[in-house]
Amino acid sequence: MHPKGFKKVSRQESVEMQRRYQKLNTKYLAHADNLLAQGDLSQAAEKYWGAVAAMVKKVAAKGGINLQTHQSIRDFVRDLSDQYPDIDLRSDFVTSGYLHSNFYEDGMSSWEVEGAAEAAKRLIKKLENL
Repeated sequence: MHPKGFKKVSRQESVEMQRRYQKLNTKYLAHADNLLAQGDLSQAAEKYWGAVAAMVKKVAAKGGINLQTHQSIRDFVRDLSDQYPDIDLRSDFVTSGYLHSNFYEDGMSSWEVEGAAEAAKRLIKKLENL
């Protein structure tokens, strides 16, 4: 039995999901960089968060798991962090989470969004290597 928000998928579904989430990750990163350059901080922040979420979902899909909730994304990254303590997923993930919050609050400065975006990009690279 999988925890709430985790759904086991077939090999074919897993491959399709990996492809879809990689495409979304690439799309969201490009949009985020453009939005940041334009000064649209709340939208840029949300796109960076979307890129992180898509990459986490891609990694889960590699293991035949479909993450269906925000909590399942957090739980999955926590499990990965426990599995791979040497690559420090936690701090980059926590920092990236501020990006999602900024979409609703729009209170982060460009300096903060840029710093969190760097953490998001680092996290994505780490996840790509798993």
